[in-house]
Amino acid sequence: QVAMMVTDRPTTWKALRRSLVNSRFMLLRVPRSANYANLDDEPFDDLRGMDAVDVEIMLIEEIALVLMGDQTTNIRVEMTPKFELIVNSTADPHIRGLVMHFEQIVKNCAIIRKRCYQAHSETGISTTVRVVAKECESLLNKELAGIIDSSESCHKLMEFYYQVIPLNEILETAAQVLEQITEGDLVGGEVLTLLANKLKQSIRSDTSSLLHKLEQAAMATFLSKLYQWISHGTTDCDTTMEFVVWDISDFSATQLDVLEKTAKPKDERLDLGASYRVLEELCPAQFASSLLDIVKCGRFLHILRASSEEQERKATDEALQILGPYNDFIKLSPGAVKSRIVQARDSSSTKILKLLRVEYAVDEIFDVVHSLYLCLDVSWLNLLMASAQYDDDLLAKRVDSISEKRLDSIWRSLQMKRYESYTDKFDLILERESVLSLLFKDEHSSCRWIAAEATRNNSMFVCPPDNWIEEELDRVEQSEELSGWSALSLRFKCPSMLTPIFTKRQMQVYSNVFRLFLACHLAIHRIEQCILLLPSLVEEQWRQAARLFYTINDQLHRFVESWNLIVAPLVAKLKDELRRARSIEEMASSHSTFLVKLGLGLRFNNPALLRHIFALCALTRHIYSEKMDIAIAEEQFTEISTEITAALCDSGSDDQSSNEMLMMMTLGR
Repeated sequence: QVAMMVTDRPTTWKALRRSLVNSRFMLLRVPRSANYANLDDEPFDDLRGMDAVDVEIMLIEEIALVLMGDQTTNIRVEMTPKFELIVNSTADPHIRGLVMHFEQIVKNCAIIRKRCYQAHSETGISTTVRVVAKECESLLNKELAGIIDSSESCHKLMEFYYQVIPLNEILETAAQVLEQITEGDLVGGEVLTLLANKLKQSIRSDTSSLLHKLEQAAMATFLSKLYQWISHGTTDCDTTMEFVVWDISDFSATQLDVLEKTAKPKDERLDLGASYRVLEELCPAQFASSLLDIVKCGRFLHILRASSEEQERKATDEALQILGPYNDFIKLSPGAVKSRIVQARDSSSTKILKLLRVEYAVDEIFDVVHSLYLCLDVSWLNLLMASAQYDDDLLAKRVDSISEKRLDSIWRSLQMKRYESYTDKFDLILERESVLSLLFKDEHSSCRWIAAEATRNNSMFVCPPDNWIEEELDRVEQSEELSGWSALSLRFKCPSMLTPIFTKRQMQVYSNVFRLFLACHLAIHRIEQCILLLPSLVEEQWRQAARLFYTINDQLHRFVESWNLIVAPLVAKLKDELRRARSIEEMASSHSTFLVKLGLGLRFNNPALLRHIFALCALTRHIYSEKMDIAIAEEQFTEISTEITAALCDSGSDDQSSNEMLMMMTLGR
């Protein structure tokens, strides 16, 4: 494997790591390995005139030297292009054959020595690989030393062979470990994962004992970095970049791009902001189930640090008390370490929850979020629609023609006394994609997030098949540009202290719900305006229009009523759970469960139904703004209404919310 030069431009996260580590250390010139030095210039002895017994005794001594890493007069080792054991051709063929019995064990010794040399001399320094290599080299020298000493009493090659061969299994295991580390360019947690897998496959006590020693040595390097992360929330001691969390605060845009493209995609639950990045590849298999808790320990310390130095100091002191002395911690078993990780997480979590309730009034923030996003208080929507209409009907224009300043002025102009103290924590924004796209279009969509959370919470929320989603999205008019109203949403400028319970994905779900509710409320407002603008009910055409408008209005109201029946009990239950939560973990879990049930109740896994609801809202816009022909409008409404009923019937769900919604639609018609 060709080592990457420091000047090479890295194209993978591993190459980036190697480049950055090399830039931190002076690359000293390491002397060439003395093991199996080239003796091509020295000829073999002529053994044809010697007594066979003397030759055999001499070759026993030489094979002992070869095992210890030397070349000899009559036995040579070639390492390139492939391993080869060469015996003096003038020796008796039978004796040469006996020497070749040692080929496999010599090969294992040669591989161990070669890989150990590389671990200490090649670029991309890895502390974990070095400690494993050191253990393997120590084992090799220790185990062989006693046997080599006893070789003086052996007079037969096979006698010496039977003394050496019991070591072959152990040495072969060590050689395989070092080979796989080198070939895979493994570092940090990857090495620990390899050793864990080897231990599972091992059935011999001697090889299991070796693997356990190697695991303990490698584990100590991982635990040393873990200790600092949990107790201080930093990775300063990880100079070789082998820990599962990297400090990326000094990364260039190019380096961040390489990391983003070649490492595993970010999981929002493992997000640590702009200063740190979790690399799941470097998490040892022994701690895979605890990765989220490990990340939370550091994240919670960052949050407390942002609150005050005193809070951070108290949290650090408690973490150190839980973890115990450093020298004892790095010797603990993974099971014992996991237990302490959970204790440290819960300790910081409880502190944050107290701060949220005392300093941030988190319960009140939830009330405001639900009132605004879930339209539990529709008075602010009425203010919004009136204000936007007064401002030259700004939100009826195309998205590209609406400036942020104009949006901000609308938000500031809303006289919402109830939310006056929270005005600065929210603002109006324009999304660049439709709700259906944000719900369904890719693996990072809101629908996928809800389905994943439902699985974690043992709830039922089945995503529709990808081909069905694509078909439904294709039916949405791509040519139609989003207007201000259809793109309008809210943004919660979440303080860092609240990020564990108001994640970006969760706020995207809230945004999608708000846009759905806003579309219906705006449609109701428009159709009521149309009713008020009817000149007279004497003529048949105006009576026909009135019947259509009242029917549309009635169906839209029934949608809103059915959603309120879903949302209100869920919000009430969440408030009760938040009040009883004893840690931020419980609060976050209750919030995720709430959003899963909200998504289920609003049929967020049914793109056909949502598409037709938005189509109904769009119809009211055309009637309101284009003075649409009543006969055409009536025909389109009948078609949309039929499709909505069919979508509810075809959803394949027998849950109460779908049945109630279907009943209300039927009664409404």
